[in-house]
Amino acid sequence: MLKRIISGSVIFFMLCIMSYFVIQALKPEKLPIGSKMPEVVYQALNEKKILTPNDSTFTFIMYFDQNCKHCRYMLKVLNKFYDKLQNIQLVLLTYDERFMETNGPRFWANLSGAPNVSWGTIKRKYYSQHFGRIVTPSLFIFDQTGHLIWKRKGEIRIEKIVEVINHSGDPEHRIRSDK
Repeated sequence: MLKRIISGSVIFFMLCIMSYFVIQALKPEKLPIGSKMPEVVYQALNEKKILTPNDSTFTFIMYFDQNCKHCRYMLKVLNKFYDKLQNIQLVLLTYDERFMETNGPRFWANLSGAPNVSWGTIKRKYYSQHFGRIVTPSLFIFDQTGHLIWKRKGEIRIEKIVEVINHSGDPEHRIRSDK
């Protein structure tokens, strides 16, 4: 009798877990490819800004956590290969307000003073409402019309970002892929 109760409980528990995963898998994405760029407000260094498309170039958004080694790696890559990214708008967002207060961008010299780079903070809950699940780093590329053309959760090589933009835009919006 005890074996039946235990085996029944195990089967019930497994069914509950499987049901949970099926429900999660069937939930619609927050920001599927082709979606319009959400007009979210974020806190830049000295002002609040609204995330809006740049009608003359692509917009690359990265959500990061300064304590995440994968995020630091991506920031290092973006900083190192900034010359390949000068023709696109970069928006680098974190949830950690201390990052801006402690002048966090200074560690990435090429990105910190660049005119096409915006650093800012955004509340975690606000981010997840508009962009979906919080995974760092999260990368998004929007075209000139503000439609999402590519997204990635996790690290990626700079060549992939260059490739996505080169294959998505008009010739005048392409970025250099030479090394």
